[in-house]
Amino acid sequence: MQKPADGRKRVVIESVQPEIDAGRFPIKRIAGDTVEVEADVFADGHDHVTARLLYRLQGVSSWTAAPMQPLGNDRWRGEFPVANTAEYFYTVAGGSTTSYLAKRPRETHRRRPGHPRRLLIGAQLVEQAAARAEGEECGHAAALAALLRATGVIPAAQTAALDPDLAATMVRYLDPAMEITL
Repeated sequence: MQKPADGRKRVVIESVQPEIDAGRFPIKRIAGDTVEVEADVFADGHDHVTARLLYRLQGVSSWTAAPMQPLGNDRWRGEFPVANTAEYFYTVAGGSTTSYLAKRPRETHRRRPGHPRRLLIGAQLVEQAAARAEGEECGHAAALAALLRATGVIPAAQTAALDPDLAATMVRYLDPAMEITL
């Protein structure tokens, strides 16, 4: 595996299943089936790791993303439907972020999210995610970023930083520079 030039992509993706002979031959399914894909996705350090399953039909250039769920011990599972008899391609994308906004609330409390500097850093990260977000999530994230920037309202900003919807938005709109595709 080649090291990225900027040192920010530190996710490793291994043991993707199903696969036949390291991907030389296609797996087979019939229309109406669901393809379940598992992979080991992990990173060094204390980064928050996310995984997505990307799939597309042959001849289609854009990928459809499906979230992968952690199974424990760095193993992730995702699935996609086989709508018709055709050749599908799939891959796994993994990303990581050191953002305290995407981590568990227990870690967030431990790392003092109410500190004004952390709130300003968090606001910047949320604004970046809001720029990538779509629909209602964009407006919601932008409003929370404004609240995080309002350092005179620290209790409300702490509550906003711990919002589970915000954490989900941060994971869903992860910075693409932090993601690796197998």
